[in-house]
Amino acid sequence: MAPNEGGFEKFAPWLSTAVFAYALLVIANLAWSGNIVLVRAIHEDIPPIGLMFWRCLFTVLILIPAFVPRWRAQLPLLMAHWRLIAGLGVLQFVGGQALLYIALQTTTAVNAGLLNATEPALTALVAWVLLVERINRWQSLGIGLTLIGVAVIVLKGDLGTLVGLEFVAGDLIVQVAMLCWATYTVLFRRLPAGINPFVLLFAMSIAAWLFLVPFYVVEMVWFDRYVAANLETGVVIVYLIFFGTLIGVGFSNMAIARIGPSRASSFTNLIPVFTAVLGVVILDEQFLGHHLAGTIAVFAGVAIVNRMRHR
Repeated sequence: MAPNEGGFEKFAPWLSTAVFAYALLVIANLAWSGNIVLVRAIHEDIPPIGLMFWRCLFTVLILIPAFVPRWRAQLPLLMAHWRLIAGLGVLQFVGGQALLYIALQTTTAVNAGLLNATEPALTALVAWVLLVERINRWQSLGIGLTLIGVAVIVLKGDLGTLVGLEFVAGDLIVQVAMLCWATYTVLFRRLPAGINPFVLLFAMSIAAWLFLVPFYVVEMVWFDRYVAANLETGVVIVYLIFFGTLIGVGFSNMAIARIGPSRASSFTNLIPVFTAVLGVVILDEQFLGHHLAGTIAVFAGVAIVNRMRHR
């Protein structure tokens, strides 16, 4: 069973409704789409690992006031499930987001957003691998269609790209990030009831921050890339913490706790739409024919997977 909300529902029953969960997911996915566009816009100025390192650290500091009043009640749960919580933190912030930041060094925001649409199909695949759910022939077909759509986007609709190895490495890294997201979504259901969502976010951020330390050192020493202490960096980190972590991850966790990972994962289909619009309008990126063809295949595959999962 997933974590609860600390008893707020008894004062406002509408907080526990599915409609409220859907609203949380729409806002969360819009926030994540803004994240993708912002990180792509500043990818030459702020290194990806350093950006996530400082984002996690300041998230921990901001959430201390939410943790301190609850530490006596929450600590036993955190200690009993620390491996799972630490794993979720690494999957979410390192695998799901730091890898996405790395991918955005080379791929476009439009590509990254469209490839996010594979997450629901990957969630079904991970659930099958972890023996949580079975995959029938229709779901296999849906996953296959999704992979075809990914191939069309990554290869830009040209098989010659595969022969010449001209595809963008960032597109493949996005898929690894989506696999981490899918694994996170499946494992999240193993959390016990009673963990406050912001205490959970606090603990996950600590785990991710510690995990990022050696990679941050490598980024500075080996790649000679540093996070400059200036106003631009501060504004970006504040934006990512508020919209990416507190709104994006926090709202998503609360929604998953209400309606479950299967229904929640289907809302990631909003990310390609939001990101494509923001990428074209803000970054002046192009939405081309292979983007449309790949997106249609991905959405068709996801629709089949989710329809059969709900049945």
